[in-house]
Amino acid sequence: MAEALLFFKATYGFENDGQTLNIQFSREEIADFVGTSTESAIRLLSEFNHDKIVELKGKKIRITNLDKLVRTANLLY
Repeated sequence: MAEALLFFKATYGFENDGQTLNIQFSREEIADFVGTSTESAIRLLSEFNHDKIVELKGKKIRITNLDKLVRTANLLY
């Protein structure tokens, strides 16, 4: 999931606030992209929200802690 969010960031960029992904996907679309069930995608996004990595507002996803998201994905930027 973390890698997918970073992919969305790299592909679509951010809105004017510099944190909100410039794309809106349904939870089902995100799950399909990641290759998991919708329920698992919702759970993972909720965990990221709880850990203050992202903020969720409807279909909008705001990345609030990019460094932690990168560490969660085990990627180096």
